[in-house]
Amino acid sequence: MRFIVELHQDGGCDYTIGCGTKIVPLKAVDRTSALREVQELLADRYTGEYSVARAHIYAVAEDFPADVGAIYKAIAAERQAEQDEEKEEEERAEYERLRQKFGK
Repeated sequence: MRFIVELHQDGGCDYTIGCGTKIVPLKAVDRTSALREVQELLADRYTGEYSVARAHIYAVAEDFPADVGAIYKAIAAERQAEQDEEKEEEERAEYERLRQKFGK
């Protein structure tokens, strides 16, 4: 099993922990060593003005990559379809207006 820690720093965005939240992968293999590793991490990097307000340790059962390229492609296709549908509705409305105007 793998572990990660989510660190939260109050006060919004700054250069130490990007907008108040940072995810750090841990080398620990069990809960006890994960907690010890987080304690060491806080002592080494996040004390004084850099201290964090909260830390949540997560056991990661599985991770898998997301095909970001395919996701963006699907988003673009969906947006294009919406635009095409809107354009067709506008064209049909214009056609109907002209048909009524010229009587065909």
